Amino acid sequence: MSENMRDGIESTENVEAEIVPNPDDIINKATQAAERLEAANKKMEEMIRRQEALSVQNTLSGKASVNVPKKEETPEEYAARVSRGEF
Repeated sequence: MSENMRDGIESTENVEAEIVPNPDDIINKATQAAERLEAANKKMEEMIRRQEALSVQNTLSGKASVNVPKKEETPEEYAARVSRGEF
């Protein structure tokens, strides 16, 4: 039996040492994550700028999509359209 075992229970000294990570590792991982987030934010900003430029270009060229809801056809309009031969 090892020195750390007493009546089948491991001492908490070794368990705590395994659970608590090295503070330098945590800082390094946080720094790396922050750098990745900053890089992703820069890419996102560039994509937003491009999308805004395309939106302006489409608006100025008259190709902007207009969300006009389609008018529902009444039964009378449908009958008139069918009688004219428009399908």
